Amino acid sequence: MLDIQHLSFAVTNEAAGKEILHDITLTVDSGRFVVITGPNGGGKSTLAKMIAGIEKPTAGKILLDGTDMTDLSITDRAKLGVSYAFQQPVRFKGITVLDLLRIASGKRLSVSEACAILSEVGLCARDYVNREVNGSLSGGELKRIEIATVLTRGTQLSVFDEPEAGIDLWSFQNLISVFERMRQVRSDRTILVISHQERILNIADEIIVLSKGVQDYFKDTYGRETHFIPNGVNRPEIKDAKFITEKFGLTKDSYILFLGRLVPEKGIRYLVEAFKNVKTDKKLVIAGGSSDTDSFMEELKELAKGDDRILFTGFVQGAMLDELYSNAYIYTLPSDLEGMPLSLLEAMSYGNCCLVSDIPECAEVVEDKALIFKKSDVEDLREKLQDACDHPEMVMKMKKQAADFICEKYNWDEVVKETMKLYRRK
Repeated sequence: MLDIQHLSFAVTNEAAGKEILHDITLTVDSGRFVVITGPNGGGKSTLAKMIAGIEKPTAGKILLDGTDMTDLSITDRAKLGVSYAFQQPVRFKGITVLDLLRIASGKRLSVSEACAILSEVGLCARDYVNREVNGSLSGGELKRIEIATVLTRGTQLSVFDEPEAGIDLWSFQNLISVFERMRQVRSDRTILVISHQERILNIADEIIVLSKGVQDYFKDTYGRETHFIPNGVNRPEIKDAKFITEKFGLTKDSYILFLGRLVPEKGIRYLVEAFKNVKTDKKLVIAGGSSDTDSFMEELKELAKGDDRILFTGFVQGAMLDELYSNAYIYTLPSDLEGMPLSLLEAMSYGNCCLVSDIPECAEVVEDKALIFKKSDVEDLREKLQDACDHPEMVMKMKKQAADFICEKYNWDEVVKETMKLYRRK
């Protein structure tokens, strides 16, 4: 069983930081075929690399059958039973395909045995068995050879990072057949596939989604029934303002908080434009690192120029993050697009009054326990911000009910119960 506990990964430097993965918890039972999918830049490959030991998590643990392998080397994980197929396969000058398969299997395979394995991945075996694994092979050929090495290793956990890349001449269904045969050979073998191709979901036994909107999408697009099991949230310990006062001059209820990735779909442009016309002494704190490039961050700073109430903290984590949540006057999420906004659940669990756009992914979470404005409407957002700043009694009322509401609605015990019920059906 693969057990991932509260896994986070961030890239930081002196100037800024990016949080790639935040508090990921995932359990994969032995013998399961699990696909993790999503858009480019979502952190899928980073998760795969942390499982393999190529990247080290910022926080959290990774266990395989109860053995904590968080700090184990790549070699030790391989000995424990982990295989990893790269998104871009490695070339080995001077090593033949037969040599590579023998190294992977740990035994001296015969030529016929090696040919049988290569045939499994759609290669004309006799043409490849004595070729070097070097630049003479195409990307697609290298990809299939790498899948063959994982196949012959027969490990307990096999992780494939975008295995469909470069195999357009070899049918996608044949790749699926390889995965299915891997499970048949060893029933306790777990296969974890990372992909941004949603078509791979057609082979999944069951699909869990985190929001009703995504559930509707899969029904309308693929005709697939899915299981809506949202994230859960724990009630946190409220922290006094200390580090945020020392570093940013922030005190209890002195600021409006946005926290998340700085990307256009989060609606941060609207927030800055709206806030600049709000009459208040409170600050607007925009906390989070840039995503992919820094160009959008620079655009936001240019937009905020001239208003010294607007503060960009960069990437935050740990005690600083806890204090920002604990002491905000309002938390706002003005997004145009969301999946399941975990930051919104966290903000409410800290007892925050929240102001969100009226997209279903946000409105379904907060119901009538938060303030809502019309998506993309800068003037409506400004009015809601001004009203909240002018009426602290309304904000305090929202604060008092937020934590109890969200912790009961998104209870981890219920999430675990529903997830285990689904697993036990198989």
